[in-house]
Amino acid sequence: MGHVCLTIRAFAEKDRRNFKQVFIGGTFMKGWKIFTQSLRLVFANLKEALRISLVPYLVASAAMAWFLTTNADFLASEGGDSLAGFNGLSLLVFVIVGMVCYLWIAVAWHRYVLLREEGEGWVAQFRSDRILGYLGRGILLGLVLILPAIFMAFVVGALSVAGGLVVMIASGLIFTFAFTVIVYRLSPILPAAALGEPLKMNEAWEKTKGAGWDIALLALITAVINVIIQSVGEIGGNPGAPLAVIYMVVTGWLQFMVGLSILTTIYGHYVEGRSID
Repeated sequence: MGHVCLTIRAFAEKDRRNFKQVFIGGTFMKGWKIFTQSLRLVFANLKEALRISLVPYLVASAAMAWFLTTNADFLASEGGDSLAGFNGLSLLVFVIVGMVCYLWIAVAWHRYVLLREEGEGWVAQFRSDRILGYLGRGILLGLVLILPAIFMAFVVGALSVAGGLVVMIASGLIFTFAFTVIVYRLSPILPAAALGEPLKMNEAWEKTKGAGWDIALLALITAVINVIIQSVGEIGGNPGAPLAVIYMVVTGWLQFMVGLSILTTIYGHYVEGRSID
């Protein structure tokens, strides 16, 4: 009996040490460190962040504003059966201009943080080859993620039929969380494209092997922050009010830059072995 008690006590002590190592001082808290490091990258380099992103971001925001303004009646209508009043040109301009501007910022920011590549003036260098490479990797990543997304949507739909609204919401949150973890684990291919490094998708997955708890916590943190930001934005009620528009533009910029910094930090830590302490 004494031997059994000692064995149980030994296992309990081992579990306690493992819990402390993983959740308090080790891997699990690394997700929080990745997030805080990403915040520091933006605020400690705020001047460079604005220099790199301000002009392209304002151009993209102007394209979005034109699209929303020219299609205000169509977007406000409840019908949706007719395309009367829809401005297709503004949508095309918004998509193309927005995509180019956001890719421009992404490539320039990755290169600044990882290579300390500094430009001159208030417009970041436009590296068309790296931007096209980034776009290509992004499309490839999207194609790879289509099958898991379809599978998750199918499972959520099946569960909602069987279990109702609560089950649908719970399963949707779980699968969205799992999907975000997969995206983060494969994301190193994007900063690699910005740097011109030939990192393959399977290599990115291998580099982030064993980082499941890190990235799971990171995904949870970013999801909670995004929900809070969105909830605060909806308090005002009128999304077209000047203060609401300013809030949307500023928080949108911050979310975008921190998101890029998260991808940069994941690449720097898991691929290049940089410290996040």
